[in-house]
Amino acid sequence: MTDRAESTRRRRASILPLALLGVAWGVGACGDPATGRGAQVETPDAAEAHTRAEPKPAECLARADAPTPLPNVLPEHRRLDYWLARVEGLGDMDAPLMSRAEIVGHNREMLPAGHVREGVALAERAAGRADLLGTPDPEGLRAQLERRFAFLAARFKSGKYVNADGSQLPAEEVEQTLKLPRIATLDPELRVALTEVSVRCSPRADGYYTPSLDLAFDRNLCTTARAQEVVQILARWSEGQLLARTSYALGWVDADAPLSPRLDPETARAFLYGPYERAGRDASLQTQAGLQEVARATRLPRAPDEGRPPPDNISGRAPVPVSDVLIATGEGVVRGTPLEPSDFVSTTRPLTRRALLTEAFSYLGDPYGWGGYKGGRDCSRFLLDVFASFGILLPRNSAEQAVAGAVTIEVPAEASEAERLRILDAANRRGVVLAHFPGHIMLYLGRDHRGVPMALHSFAEYLVPCEGRTAETPDGELETLTIVGEVTVSDLELGRGSSRTAFIERIDRLAVFGR
Repeated sequence: MTDRAESTRRRRASILPLALLGVAWGVGACGDPATGRGAQVETPDAAEAHTRAEPKPAECLARADAPTPLPNVLPEHRRLDYWLARVEGLGDMDAPLMSRAEIVGHNREMLPAGHVREGVALAERAAGRADLLGTPDPEGLRAQLERRFAFLAARFKSGKYVNADGSQLPAEEVEQTLKLPRIATLDPELRVALTEVSVRCSPRADGYYTPSLDLAFDRNLCTTARAQEVVQILARWSEGQLLARTSYALGWVDADAPLSPRLDPETARAFLYGPYERAGRDASLQTQAGLQEVARATRLPRAPDEGRPPPDNISGRAPVPVSDVLIATGEGVVRGTPLEPSDFVSTTRPLTRRALLTEAFSYLGDPYGWGGYKGGRDCSRFLLDVFASFGILLPRNSAEQAVAGAVTIEVPAEASEAERLRILDAANRRGVVLAHFPGHIMLYLGRDHRGVPMALHSFAEYLVPCEGRTAETPDGELETLTIVGEVTVSDLELGRGSSRTAFIERIDRLAVFGR
């Protein structure tokens, strides 16, 4: 187990190389890639009634839809009240796991500009969160783009990324796409996304895919800026594209993307750092321009009182009790009054077990979407949005979220399953636990009444081994890719016996948010 100082050291050691490989660009990184076979390990001390593996299908299909509910998931597992009752034994469900002051401190640590944590400059981290109130260094930006382009060029050349029809990208197209212009000076503009805005990983209008050709996994879709999120325009890249970034991703957006006019500095700070009112359901605002509709989970900054500076979740100034919010439109930012104030909840609140579970379960059944594909949420975006409802900043990709807690716990690769569960349970007694394995991250719920460990997460798929599969069977053979595609509850057994192995076998790191 590591304290925050040791956690920071590990971040620098283990996360920075991801950027050098071109991974940590703000992509959701929740694709659930194969991680190789794991050795058989001893049976954990869960209830004997728990089925160890999903029944093997009579016919070995290449692809199938997951059953509803998932294997070993009972109807009560999908109810919030069930899990609230389960965590009562861990202590006061309404006791703050993070106070407002601790949340403010955490958010300062997430920002690279001018901040230092335990002697490690955050500017040296792989990703994290960018402070969009600052101007990026042109040389640093160029170096970041050079690393990305080198990574992509190698992928295109080797055929690991291909067109939607399976063909390789022509060498001349790759050379032209990844041509890096001179970036002398930057004059960033802060705007607000009015609807969902795709942020691409490369200056290419079309997507690119792995040879499996699952078109729901466009590797050129780094992320999706959601409505009312700030987008910083850095430079005009080509006739139809702009180099841009959000606070958690760098990429390219269409020149005609639906964005607000340029924000003034004071309004920009309000949109970037709140505090916010979050829509708990689809809601309506009365503004001077008429009714404005906002979707569930949209965060809007509180409108400050006249003559008073806007509060935020970085400086720690106390929030101003106002009922109005700010909303960006095509004509500019206007004040809005919720028609139903109960539709909104303040993000200026402490993190408690009850509030966290209530928020997380509000997404149950929402669609999965790699990088925000078709409005869905991948694993890291789901958690980013859940924690944002408490004003807590998280990085965008799963590897960095795994080291963003108050405490980081490494799970040794050689740990038995019994030991893995002991580590999980001990962490769960301490606070909210995010369990990570390469390519994925999930919210650990704890044990059910049978003693079975369960999790809530947004995920795309898992593998089911077919009859006759052995440890020597090549990856992808005699196993069925089973499609989930939503935020749901599962046990940690999924994948057992497959080339990816079970979730519990793959967990390598825990992020704990608590005292």
